[in-house]
Amino acid sequence: MRKVSLNKRISLYQKQVIRTAAELSEFREWLVAMRKDTDILSLLEDDILYCLKLGEKSFAIVYDDDFECDDEGRIGYVRVSTDTQQEKSTAVLSQAEGIKKYCQFKDYTLKALVFDLNISGDNRELLKVEIVKATSGVEMFRNIRPGLYYVLTNLNKYNKVLSIDPSRLWRDNDVTGSMIRILIEIKNGDFEFVNNPALTLYATDNAMILQNQINYVIADYERRTNNARIQTGRKNAALAGKCGMNSCRFGYRPNKNGYKEVNKQEAEIVELAYEIWKQYKKPGKTAELLNRMGKLRRGKEWKPYQISDLVSPAAQQCYAGYLSYGNEKTWHEELVIIPEGSLSSL
Repeated sequence: MRKVSLNKRISLYQKQVIRTAAELSEFREWLVAMRKDTDILSLLEDDILYCLKLGEKSFAIVYDDDFECDDEGRIGYVRVSTDTQQEKSTAVLSQAEGIKKYCQFKDYTLKALVFDLNISGDNRELLKVEIVKATSGVEMFRNIRPGLYYVLTNLNKYNKVLSIDPSRLWRDNDVTGSMIRILIEIKNGDFEFVNNPALTLYATDNAMILQNQINYVIADYERRTNNARIQTGRKNAALAGKCGMNSCRFGYRPNKNGYKEVNKQEAEIVELAYEIWKQYKKPGKTAELLNRMGKLRRGKEWKPYQISDLVSPAAQQCYAGYLSYGNEKTWHEELVIIPEGSLSSL
């Protein structure tokens, strides 16, 4: 993996305490902007002690910060790995609600709910970079998963980290998973999973150790099966023209069912842009002429880089009526703006 890709995945740990009404108001605005919906605010309806902003997409809601009290304390941990529809606030809220209900049923004290949002659980490549810089084991997660870092720093013999299932803490039962389990053990802590309460870090006999391993394999199998189902759904939706998976380029719009259709007004501008491009082959000149003729890009003037994108190979395939996902593609006659035969002269 290239270094630039690693840097883009780093979310620097920055602990900011949110206590006052003014700070909470700003925190609410940040949550909505970060998640792009308002449902996330329902997390703040309970009685809370304070909130913590931990990183660009990580935060904590603290109900009781006495982490040294022997009162069956649990630190809830919620993670979603992407910003796709199935993992927006619905998944965030369902995990949080599941943890809270489980604590009520078990008569546990929920100390805090900690969130890592849009953060992958598979950090092996990034871990290689962070391990070199880390001054302690826990530090390696400081900038990869700020929420998990906060959990690990506050974990002790009085508390367990509580999550919906193992995949929220680690993606695979190997490198990252082993490191997290070792760090939890070093902190004299333990984990507990709502969907698999039998799993424990401290297996004491062969039968228990075997059961642990079986549970890990089952959890990993269920995760992989679910991921395969999600990927199949994404592929089918993309190849059918669902705008949520194939974002609508200029020249298209979603219909009432969310599927791509030609926007006739924009399509005329696309055709004109391609005619100008054939003549000049220069992004700046094409943008200048379109702007001069009042053929704007959704109310704003064209920029040269937008013209470059408009005539890119991917855009040409799109305007020729093709929808793609990975190595697969389908052709839809009703989506053609620039006939494929006329693209050969570009």
